[in-house]
Amino acid sequence: MDLVRKKHARMNYLDYRATASFIIGMFKTVFINSDGLISRINPPSNRTIFDNFDDIAPFFLFFDEEKFLIDQIKLLKNKSFEEILSENNLIYSYKIDEYLGGLYAVWKKTGDQTAKDILDDGIDKVREYFIFENDLFGVYDIYKRKTVRHTYFWSAGILETFLEMLDDYQYLSHTVKSICDHWIEISDSKCYTLFPFRYTENRFLGLVNKISAGVGFYRGHQPQSYKPNSSFNNSLLRFKMFLFYVSSGQFSQLMKANSTFIFTIMKLFQITNDLKYKATVDFWIVSVANKMIKNNVVFGILLSNGTIKNTDLTHTFIFADILIDFCAFIEENQSYIDLTRIILMKRLKTMWQIGLLPMEIGGTIAHIDSNLDFSITLRRYGDLTGEKKWKSISLQLIHSILTHYRSDNGFYSLVNIHGDFVAAGKVNAVDPKYNGLLLKGIINAITLEDNMYENLYLHDLFKDR
Repeated sequence: MDLVRKKHARMNYLDYRATASFIIGMFKTVFINSDGLISRINPPSNRTIFDNFDDIAPFFLFFDEEKFLIDQIKLLKNKSFEEILSENNLIYSYKIDEYLGGLYAVWKKTGDQTAKDILDDGIDKVREYFIFENDLFGVYDIYKRKTVRHTYFWSAGILETFLEMLDDYQYLSHTVKSICDHWIEISDSKCYTLFPFRYTENRFLGLVNKISAGVGFYRGHQPQSYKPNSSFNNSLLRFKMFLFYVSSGQFSQLMKANSTFIFTIMKLFQITNDLKYKATVDFWIVSVANKMIKNNVVFGILLSNGTIKNTDLTHTFIFADILIDFCAFIEENQSYIDLTRIILMKRLKTMWQIGLLPMEIGGTIAHIDSNLDFSITLRRYGDLTGEKKWKSISLQLIHSILTHYRSDNGFYSLVNIHGDFVAAGKVNAVDPKYNGLLLKGIINAITLEDNMYENLYLHDLFKDR
């Protein structure tokens, strides 16, 4: 590892605001494409950050960067909803909530009319393209002008965002409730104890989904920064991924595909106080505990035959976040608090000497974002229980992140067990999205003396996006 770089990072990691300025500066210079818009890809490309806008907007607002965001939005008004969000003529509903959420955050903070106009258009397009009766479907084909009628439970991010916007869009309340009720009924009637990654009531479409959408899932949604492009494009590897998908059928994925809907249901309970939503979350938590935890490790994939796979760190922190929020907002449950402590302690035992946690149990690669979110989960648990040691560990982990991922060109996404950068692939070794999300970790450090359950602005700021 470059000793000069390491020394430089160690000298500066405590200067949080200077680090935030460094990251924001990268967005204003390095991460800008030829249209003047923030690129989602680095080196910059035509794809913009706006399908992940909520990953940066709230944190830029925290650091008083309203003008920069408004200028970006004014440039955006010349692009259509379809142009911003489409991939190969398809728009996926589970990729829209961060677009809407970011626009809403900017409008609420600034009152900017352009942000409001684009937000209104986005909501109208969601209702036109994806919402039919009491369902929210997964894909819209721009070329065919047709909605593919299968359901991604991950798309609940739109419903959660609608709930967060109810003060200004009250008419969305009935839509959210009817869809959530239908999805809960689906899970009950089909005897799922967890929500499938994808579902359709049409048997023929169900078979097609297992094949065509399965290939699309691994081609289009596998995080490519985790693997070198040469390996990912290997036809044998692709074929193995395809066989895994078809053989596993409608598998359940804990992170996003389950967690997003559960957070939505918890929010709906807070609004309605309807006990059926509390019961749904309770039953889901018990199901995860019984089916997806082994030797105190949270697994992320449940196959139809009961096999569990994937020990990625993301599944631990997201399940812990659900347990903690349940106890904070719905009902205190000592067994859930105890379970949270157990799974957090298990994961902390995997921490390397350099102070980072590997993505997988026994792995040699650590991802910046999963370490960041895990650090906030530790703070979340400390805020709930009042035990300061958890917040101290959270801060130590933030320091390790700021030390080991930083370069003069921004923060890398991956480092190995020795603290060396891992540049997997030709793009996004330094990823704009994860650099923007790192601002969340800096805010965590700056506000650590506050309790996020007594300051709901912070709680909203620290949610997984």
